[in-house]
Amino acid sequence: DEPTSSGGGGGGGGQSGGSHADLLRLPARVTSVLLNVGSSLHPALPAEDAGPAVLTLAFEAVPAVAARIPAHAQLRVVAAAVAARDGLGTMTAYNTDGMSSSLGRAAKPAFWNANASRGDGAEVVVPVLSLRTVLDALAHVAIPYLKTDIQGADFAAVRSVGVAKLRRIPYLLTEVWLHNEQSYVGFANDLCRDWLPYMRDVAGYVLAHLHVVESDDLRGRPAEDVEAWAQRWTRDDPRDLCAADLADARHTRRAGLFEADVYWIRNDTHAAIRSGGPLPEEIPPRPPVASEHDWPLFYGV
Repeated sequence: DEPTSSGGGGGGGGQSGGSHADLLRLPARVTSVLLNVGSSLHPALPAEDAGPAVLTLAFEAVPAVAARIPAHAQLRVVAAAVAARDGLGTMTAYNTDGMSSSLGRAAKPAFWNANASRGDGAEVVVPVLSLRTVLDALAHVAIPYLKTDIQGADFAAVRSVGVAKLRRIPYLLTEVWLHNEQSYVGFANDLCRDWLPYMRDVAGYVLAHLHVVESDDLRGRPAEDVEAWAQRWTRDDPRDLCAADLADARHTRRAGLFEADVYWIRNDTHAAIRSGGPLPEEIPPRPPVASEHDWPLFYGV
C-alpha cells in the first residue's frame, strides 16, 4: 500500500484532543489538494502535468451519484454535502444524474426539477460538513483551488470560513445567481447582493471571468450575445454593473433561473500575474486542473 500522511500536530487518529487534520490520511506524496464541493459525476481533476503531488478531494452528497464517479488515481470522493455548518441535512434530488440536487427546495417548477420519472423530488438524509471543517482537515497541505457548485449554499459556505482561512486559496470557481433570481428557496447567493461586496471589499479577490450557465432571461439568444453579456463583467467595473442591477426595479427577489460560474483570483496573486512578477512557490500561475471549464485559459488577466 502507498504510504500515507496525516500531517503534524495533535494526537493520533485514535486519540481525543487532536486536530481535524489528524483524522485525514492522504498519500504521503500529496502536498496540494484541489477542492470540488458539489462535484456531481465529473469532478475537477488535476491536469496531466500537475504531477502526483496534486490530488482532488471531491464532495458529492447524493450517495448513488457519489458511487458512480469514475475512479482516478488522483481523486478521493467524499459522500457528503458541504455547507456553512456541520450536521445532517435533507438533500432533494433534481435533474439528470442528480446534478441540481440541493439542501434547499427548487423555487418553482421548471424543466430541471419537475420530472418525477427521473427521480426529481426524491429526498435523502445526508451528512453535512462545514467548509471550515474541510479546510481545517487540510491544514497540512496547500489548497490552490476551490470549486463550489452546491446549488444555492455556495455563498454561505464560503463566507462562513472567515477571511483568513479563505485566503489560503488563490483561485476559486463559485456558482452564483444574478438579477436577484432565486433557483432555490432559503439561500442568499446573488453576485451583486452577496458575492461581490464580500469577495472584493472584504476578502480581497478579483472577479477574473464569468460564464453564464443557464438563464431564463438569456435563453434562446445567440451564443455570441450571451458571451458578450458575460464579458462585460471583466471588461467593465463590476461595481458599476451591480449598481445598475441593484437600481433596476424589475430585479426584485423572485423565483427564477439565472446562474453563472464566477472565477475569482486572490488580489495579490492577480497583481503578480498582471505584473509578470514572481509567485510564491506554492501558488501556480493557474490552477492545476485538467478542464478549461474548471479554469478557462482565456480569462485575460
